[in-house]
Amino acid sequence: MRRAVRALLILLLGGALSGCIGPGYYLQAAGGQWEIWSKRRPIDVVLADASAAEKLKARLRHAQQARRFAIEQLGLPDNGSYTRYADLGRSYAVWATFAAPSDSLTLKSWSFPLIGELSYRGYFDEAAAQALAAELRQQGYETSVQGIPAYSTLGWFADPLLNTHIFWPESQLAALMFHEMAHELLYIPDDTLFNESFAEAVAQIGVGRWLQAQGDAAAIAAWRARQQARAQFLARVADLRDKLEALYADKALTTLAMRRRKAGLFADFRVAFVQAQEDGPLAPYARWALAEDLNNAKVGSLSLYARWVPAFQRLYEQEGADLERFIAAAKRLGALPAAQRRQRMAALLA
Repeated sequence: MRRAVRALLILLLGGALSGCIGPGYYLQAAGGQWEIWSKRRPIDVVLADASAAEKLKARLRHAQQARRFAIEQLGLPDNGSYTRYADLGRSYAVWATFAAPSDSLTLKSWSFPLIGELSYRGYFDEAAAQALAAELRQQGYETSVQGIPAYSTLGWFADPLLNTHIFWPESQLAALMFHEMAHELLYIPDDTLFNESFAEAVAQIGVGRWLQAQGDAAAIAAWRARQQARAQFLARVADLRDKLEALYADKALTTLAMRRRKAGLFADFRVAFVQAQEDGPLAPYARWALAEDLNNAKVGSLSLYARWVPAFQRLYEQEGADLERFIAAAKRLGALPAAQRRQRMAALLA
């Protein structure tokens, strides 16, 4: 607990001195983190609690099996994360506000002490996240506020399992845990795209190995089907992203012409999605794809978690599907200067 208090003081002092964000933001962050600490209970205590629901106990046991697999078979950190459980009494752990200009997919970033720049701002209260989004829209930005079921404190604290994700399908819960634990293994300041794509790649590789170890053929087939559907969806979003980037790069267009073509690209994307959705697998992505508020911020934020995942998968293949070698290679990439790192990632994609 002393370590936790010390870390919070460093965060608050660093935020106040950095001048990048007001101290009120860090106070709400500290308060939200403290709430989580105050509500977490050791999983062994929950399992021994006669009043705890059996469904919850079953999911906690599953999560502990996945955690042991992550540590013993994937080489992810064993630091106390996911050995406790907290019920926050709400649907999301935090809400993230993303913003992008009307003529660019480059997300606005904010500078934070200790962790560098991030392409979003997180809040423990949805109203605060929406208030920032409204303020940014007045400045001309397109925005997206998204509920986040879990986040990593990057090894500073032992992150608990939460009610916001504990009842997810088993493979998806394992993927979330592997993703967040990967952040504790490798995190590069000022490079959200690298960090999120690496963590997502580790999650996908890890779940594949986890299901193979369990030998559940039906679960493996279901996971592969979901991955194929996700790949189809992301390919459609990537195509939209490429078309938007080409549009925004055309400086000969007037602002009015650009806006009209942009609206047309979003409309075409929705029509094509509806046509493809008849096959069924894309249905889970309909809410995102067909939303009326589809904009640069939403497309840009999705790219943070997906754009370089194929590059990391290629790196994994190049390292002979050896996870230890893959992680070492990823760490070498992370140590490169930012421009050189981007070039290497682009080459892997190509």
